[in-house]
Amino acid sequence: MKSAKDSAKIMAEASWFAALPPPLRAHVPAFLGVRETANGPGYALEYLYLPTLADLHVFGRLSTGAWTRIFDACDEFLGACASYPAPDTAAEHATGLYLDKAPQRLARFAREAGVSITAPCRFNGRALPSLLRMAEIAAQAIPPADPTSHLHLMHGDFCFSNILYDARASLVRVIDPRGVAADGTVTPYGDIRYDLAKLYHSVVGRYDHILAGYYRLTQDGPTDVTLELRNEKALRDIEALFMARPFAGMLPLESASHAICILLFLSMLPLHADDIRRQCALMANAMRLFSTLDAGGTIA
Repeated sequence: MKSAKDSAKIMAEASWFAALPPPLRAHVPAFLGVRETANGPGYALEYLYLPTLADLHVFGRLSTGAWTRIFDACDEFLGACASYPAPDTAAEHATGLYLDKAPQRLARFAREAGVSITAPCRFNGRALPSLLRMAEIAAQAIPPADPTSHLHLMHGDFCFSNILYDARASLVRVIDPRGVAADGTVTPYGDIRYDLAKLYHSVVGRYDHILAGYYRLTQDGPTDVTLELRNEKALRDIEALFMARPFAGMLPLESASHAICILLFLSMLPLHADDIRRQCALMANAMRLFSTLDAGGTIA
Protein backbone atom coordinates (compact mmCIF):
# COMPACT_ATOMS: atom_id res chain seq x y z
CA MET A 1 0.00 0.00 0.00
CA LYS A 2 1.35 3.41 -0.95
CA SER A 3 -0.05 6.61 0.52
CA ALA A 4 1.21 10.11 1.30
CA LYS A 5 -0.01 13.51 2.42
CA ASP A 6 0.27 14.67 -1.20
CA SER A 7 -2.97 13.02 -2.30
CA ALA A 8 -2.85 14.58 -5.77
CA LYS A 9 0.50 12.91 -6.46
CA ILE A 10 -0.75 9.55 -5.18
CA MET A 11 -3.91 9.69 -7.26
CA ALA A 12 -1.91 10.63 -10.37
CA GLU A 13 0.24 7.54 -9.85
CA ALA A 14 -2.85 5.39 -9.35
CA SER A 15 -4.42 6.78 -12.52
CA TRP A 16 -1.27 5.85 -14.46
CA PHE A 17 -1.53 2.22 -13.35
CA ALA A 18 -5.28 2.11 -13.97
CA ALA A 19 -4.96 3.53 -17.50
CA LEU A 20 -2.03 1.32 -18.55
CA PRO A 21 -2.77 -0.55 -21.81
CA PRO A 22 -2.97 -4.34 -21.35
CA PRO A 23 0.23 -5.11 -23.32
CA LEU A 24 2.22 -3.04 -20.81
CA ARG A 25 0.82 -4.65 -17.69
CA ALA A 26 3.50 -7.37 -17.75
CA HIS A 27 5.94 -4.57 -16.88
CA VAL A 28 4.26 -3.51 -13.62
CA PRO A 29 3.14 -5.22 -10.41
CA ALA A 30 -0.56 -6.03 -10.42
CA PHE A 31 -2.57 -2.90 -9.59
CA LEU A 32 -4.93 -3.74 -6.71
CA GLY A 33 -6.89 -0.53 -6.69
CA VAL A 34 -7.31 2.68 -4.71
CA ARG A 35 -7.76 2.41 -0.95
CA GLU A 36 -8.48 4.90 1.81
CA THR A 37 -5.77 5.14 4.51
CA ALA A 38 -5.08 7.20 7.61
CA ASN A 39 -2.98 9.52 5.44
CA GLY A 40 -5.71 9.89 2.83
CA PRO A 41 -6.16 8.04 -0.45
CA GLY A 42 -3.61 5.43 -1.44
CA TYR A 43 -3.27 2.50 -3.77
CA ALA A 44 -2.14 -1.09 -3.47
CA LEU A 45 0.21 -3.07 -5.70
CA GLU A 46 1.27 -6.68 -5.78
CA TYR A 47 4.48 -7.14 -3.76
CA LEU A 48 7.28 -8.50 -5.92
CA TYR A 49 10.38 -10.05 -4.36
CA LEU A 50 12.72 -8.52 -6.91
CA PRO A 51 15.80 -6.30 -6.61
CA THR A 52 15.91 -2.77 -7.95
CA LEU A 53 18.41 -1.86 -10.62
CA ALA A 54 19.81 0.67 -8.14
CA ASP A 55 20.80 -2.13 -5.77
CA LEU A 56 22.21 -4.23 -8.61
CA HIS A 57 24.24 -1.30 -9.94
CA VAL A 58 25.63 -0.13 -6.59
CA PHE A 59 26.05 -3.40 -4.71
CA GLY A 60 25.88 -6.10 -7.39
CA ARG A 61 28.71 -7.53 -9.41
CA LEU A 62 26.85 -8.53 -12.56
CA SER A 63 28.60 -9.35 -15.80
CA THR A 64 28.29 -7.21 -18.92
CA GLY A 65 26.19 -10.03 -20.36
CA ALA A 66 23.73 -9.63 -17.50
CA TRP A 67 23.64 -5.87 -18.04
CA THR A 68 23.04 -6.43 -21.74
CA ARG A 69 19.91 -8.39 -20.83
CA ILE A 70 18.87 -5.70 -18.33
CA PHE A 71 19.22 -2.93 -20.93
CA ASP A 72 17.34 -5.09 -23.43
CA ALA A 73 14.51 -5.33 -20.91
CA CYS A 74 14.56 -1.55 -20.34
CA ASP A 75 14.41 -1.01 -24.10
CA GLU A 76 11.50 -3.45 -24.36
CA PHE A 77 9.52 -1.37 -21.85
CA LEU A 78 10.40 2.00 -23.40
CA GLY A 79 9.72 0.66 -26.88
CA ALA A 80 6.30 -0.55 -25.75
CA CYS A 81 5.58 2.90 -24.30
CA ALA A 82 6.65 4.51 -27.57
CA SER A 83 4.02 2.51 -29.44
CA TYR A 84 1.31 4.64 -27.78
CA PRO A 85 1.46 8.17 -29.23
CA ALA A 86 0.39 11.09 -27.08
CA PRO A 87 -2.65 13.21 -27.91
CA ASP A 88 -2.01 16.61 -29.48
CA THR A 89 -2.55 18.36 -26.14
CA ALA A 90 0.56 16.67 -24.66
CA ALA A 91 2.84 19.10 -26.50
CA GLU A 92 1.64 21.94 -24.26
CA HIS A 93 3.40 20.59 -21.16
CA ALA A 94 5.92 18.12 -22.61
CA THR A 95 9.10 19.95 -21.60
CA GLY A 96 7.99 21.28 -18.22
CA LEU A 97 9.57 18.40 -16.33
CA TYR A 98 13.07 19.56 -17.21
CA LEU A 99 13.02 23.03 -18.83
CA ASP A 100 10.62 24.90 -16.56
CA LYS A 101 11.48 23.15 -13.31
CA ALA A 102 15.25 23.78 -13.19
CA PRO A 103 15.26 27.59 -12.70
CA GLN A 104 12.42 27.38 -10.17
CA ARG A 105 14.22 24.71 -8.14
CA LEU A 106 17.54 26.57 -8.34
CA ALA A 107 15.86 29.71 -6.99
CA ARG A 108 14.50 27.66 -4.10
CA PHE A 109 17.96 26.16 -3.49
CA ALA A 110 19.46 29.66 -3.37
CA ARG A 111 16.85 30.84 -0.83
CA GLU A 112 17.05 27.83 1.44
CA ALA A 113 20.76 26.96 1.27
CA GLY A 114 22.11 30.49 0.96
CA VAL A 115 24.21 29.51 -2.06
CA SER A 116 24.50 31.98 -4.93
CA ILE A 117 23.32 30.54 -8.22
CA THR A 118 24.78 33.47 -10.17
CA ALA A 119 28.35 33.22 -8.80
CA PRO A 120 31.00 31.51 -10.95
CA CYS A 121 31.71 27.87 -10.10
CA ARG A 122 34.87 25.81 -9.98
CA PHE A 123 34.92 22.02 -10.37
CA ASN A 124 38.10 19.99 -9.79
CA GLY A 125 40.08 23.18 -10.33
CA ARG A 126 38.33 24.12 -13.59
CA ALA A 127 36.42 27.39 -13.90
CA LEU A 128 32.77 26.98 -14.87
CA PRO A 129 29.79 29.33 -15.26
CA SER A 130 27.26 29.87 -12.48
CA LEU A 131 24.69 27.21 -11.66
CA LEU A 132 21.96 29.30 -13.28
CA ARG A 133 24.01 29.79 -16.44
CA MET A 134 24.73 26.05 -16.61
CA ALA A 135 20.99 25.42 -16.52
CA GLU A 136 20.42 27.94 -19.31
CA ILE A 137 23.16 26.44 -21.51
CA ALA A 138 21.92 22.89 -20.92
CA ALA A 139 18.36 23.95 -21.75
CA GLN A 140 19.53 25.54 -25.00
CA ALA A 141 21.20 22.25 -25.96
CA ILE A 142 17.87 20.34 -25.91
CA PRO A 143 16.03 20.35 -29.25
CA PRO A 144 12.25 20.93 -29.08
CA ALA A 145 10.19 17.79 -28.60
CA ASP A 146 9.06 16.26 -31.86
CA PRO A 147 5.43 15.11 -31.52
CA THR A 148 5.96 11.99 -33.63
CA SER A 149 9.32 10.87 -32.28
CA HIS A 150 9.20 11.96 -28.65
CA LEU A 151 5.64 12.38 -27.31
CA HIS A 152 4.30 9.04 -26.14
CA LEU A 153 3.11 7.14 -23.11
CA MET A 154 5.83 7.53 -20.50
CA HIS A 155 6.69 6.37 -17.00
CA GLY A 156 7.91 9.78 -15.90
CA ASP A 157 10.56 8.64 -13.39
CA PHE A 158 12.34 5.77 -15.13
CA CYS A 159 15.40 5.65 -12.88
CA PHE A 160 17.12 2.61 -11.40
CA SER A 161 15.42 2.90 -7.99
CA ASN A 162 12.00 2.62 -9.65
CA ILE A 163 12.87 -0.37 -11.82
CA LEU A 164 12.66 -3.93 -10.50
CA TYR A 165 14.38 -6.66 -12.49
CA ASP A 166 12.92 -10.11 -13.00
CA ALA A 167 15.94 -12.13 -14.16
CA ARG A 168 13.94 -15.30 -14.82
CA ALA A 169 11.55 -13.54 -17.19
CA SER A 170 14.13 -10.99 -18.41
CA LEU A 171 11.59 -8.26 -17.70
CA VAL A 172 11.67 -4.96 -15.86
CA ARG A 173 8.76 -4.17 -13.57
CA VAL A 174 8.32 -0.46 -12.88
CA ILE A 175 6.93 1.32 -9.82
CA ASP A 176 6.34 4.95 -8.76
CA PRO A 177 5.29 6.45 -12.10
CA ARG A 178 4.73 10.19 -12.35
CA GLY A 179 1.29 10.30 -13.98
CA VAL A 180 1.21 14.09 -13.96
CA ALA A 181 2.74 16.86 -16.05
CA ALA A 182 4.77 19.70 -14.53
CA ASP A 183 1.73 22.00 -14.69
CA GLY A 184 -0.37 19.54 -12.65
CA THR A 185 -2.26 17.98 -15.57
CA VAL A 186 -2.94 14.31 -14.81
CA THR A 187 -1.70 12.40 -17.85
CA PRO A 188 0.32 9.27 -18.65
CA TYR A 189 1.83 10.99 -21.71
CA GLY A 190 4.88 13.16 -22.19
CA ASP A 191 8.36 13.45 -23.66
CA ILE A 192 9.90 9.97 -23.61
CA ARG A 193 13.35 11.58 -23.76
CA TYR A 194 12.79 12.40 -20.10
CA ASP A 195 12.51 8.69 -19.27
CA LEU A 196 15.71 7.96 -21.16
CA ALA A 197 17.44 10.84 -19.35
CA LYS A 198 16.36 9.40 -15.99
CA LEU A 199 17.98 6.12 -17.03
CA TYR A 200 21.06 8.11 -18.06
CA HIS A 201 21.17 9.86 -14.67
CA SER A 202 21.42 6.44 -13.02
CA VAL A 203 24.10 5.00 -15.33
CA VAL A 204 26.22 7.99 -16.37
CA GLY A 205 25.09 10.39 -13.66
CA ARG A 206 25.82 7.83 -10.90
CA TYR A 207 22.88 9.12 -8.86
CA ASP A 208 22.46 5.93 -6.84
CA HIS A 209 26.17 5.77 -5.99
CA ILE A 210 26.05 9.30 -4.60
CA LEU A 211 22.97 8.47 -2.53
CA ALA A 212 24.80 5.41 -1.17
CA GLY A 213 27.74 7.61 -0.12
CA TYR A 214 30.25 6.34 -2.67
CA TYR A 215 32.01 9.62 -3.36
CA ARG A 216 34.80 11.85 -2.10
CA LEU A 217 34.01 15.52 -1.81
CA THR A 218 36.16 18.53 -0.99
CA GLN A 219 34.67 22.01 -0.78
CA ASP A 220 36.85 25.13 -0.86
CA GLY A 221 33.92 27.52 -1.22
CA PRO A 222 30.14 27.38 -1.70
CA THR A 223 30.54 26.63 -5.43
CA ASP A 224 34.22 25.56 -5.50
CA VAL A 225 34.24 21.77 -5.22
CA THR A 226 36.22 18.65 -5.99
CA LEU A 227 34.37 15.37 -6.51
CA GLU A 228 35.62 11.84 -7.05
CA LEU A 229 33.29 8.95 -7.91
CA ARG A 230 33.94 5.24 -8.12
CA ASN A 231 35.68 4.52 -11.40
CA GLU A 232 36.37 0.79 -11.56
CA LYS A 233 36.41 -0.98 -14.91
CA ALA A 234 33.09 -2.78 -14.29
CA LEU A 235 31.24 0.54 -14.00
CA ARG A 236 32.99 1.96 -17.07
CA ASP A 237 32.00 -1.16 -19.03
CA ILE A 238 28.34 -0.80 -18.01
CA GLU A 239 28.38 2.85 -19.03
CA ALA A 240 29.96 2.05 -22.41
CA LEU A 241 27.38 -0.67 -23.00
CA PHE A 242 24.57 1.75 -22.19
CA MET A 243 25.89 4.53 -24.40
CA ALA A 244 26.35 2.28 -27.43
CA ARG A 245 22.78 0.99 -27.70
CA PRO A 246 19.43 2.60 -28.54
CA PHE A 247 16.39 2.74 -26.30
CA ALA A 248 12.99 3.19 -27.95
CA GLY A 249 14.93 3.73 -31.17
CA MET A 250 17.16 6.52 -29.79
CA LEU A 251 20.77 6.45 -28.71
CA PRO A 252 21.21 8.24 -25.36
CA LEU A 253 23.14 11.14 -26.88
CA GLU A 254 20.68 11.48 -29.78
CA SER A 255 17.93 12.11 -27.23
CA ALA A 256 19.74 14.99 -25.46
CA SER A 257 20.11 12.80 -22.37
CA HIS A 258 23.32 14.47 -21.24
CA ALA A 259 21.86 17.97 -21.27
CA ILE A 260 18.60 16.86 -19.63
CA CYS A 261 20.62 15.00 -16.99
CA ILE A 262 22.42 18.22 -16.02
CA LEU A 263 19.03 19.86 -15.47
CA LEU A 264 17.88 16.88 -13.42
CA PHE A 265 20.79 17.21 -11.00
CA LEU A 266 20.39 20.97 -10.71
CA SER A 267 16.64 20.57 -10.15
CA MET A 268 17.01 18.04 -7.34
CA LEU A 269 19.25 20.20 -5.12
CA PRO A 270 16.53 21.64 -2.83
CA LEU A 271 15.07 18.13 -2.39
CA HIS A 272 18.23 16.98 -0.57
CA ALA A 273 18.43 19.69 2.08
CA ASP A 274 18.27 16.99 4.79
CA ASP A 275 21.93 16.10 4.06
CA ILE A 276 24.07 19.14 3.20
CA ARG A 277 27.11 17.09 2.20
CA ARG A 278 25.08 14.91 -0.17
CA GLN A 279 23.39 18.03 -1.54
CA CYS A 280 26.82 19.50 -2.26
CA ALA A 281 27.93 16.25 -3.93
CA LEU A 282 24.88 16.37 -6.20
CA MET A 283 25.69 19.99 -7.06
CA ALA A 284 29.28 18.99 -7.84
CA ASN A 285 28.01 16.15 -9.98
CA ALA A 286 25.94 18.59 -12.05
CA MET A 287 29.19 20.52 -12.59
CA ARG A 288 30.98 17.28 -13.55
CA LEU A 289 28.38 16.55 -16.19
CA PHE A 290 28.33 20.13 -17.45
CA SER A 291 32.11 20.12 -17.82
CA THR A 292 31.76 17.50 -20.58
CA LEU A 293 28.85 19.15 -22.41
CA ASP A 294 29.74 20.40 -25.88
CA ALA A 295 27.84 23.01 -27.87
CA GLY A 296 25.66 20.35 -29.47
CA GLY A 297 24.39 19.03 -26.16
CA THR A 298 26.49 15.86 -26.22
CA ILE A 299 29.64 14.74 -24.42
CA ALA A 300 32.68 16.72 -25.48
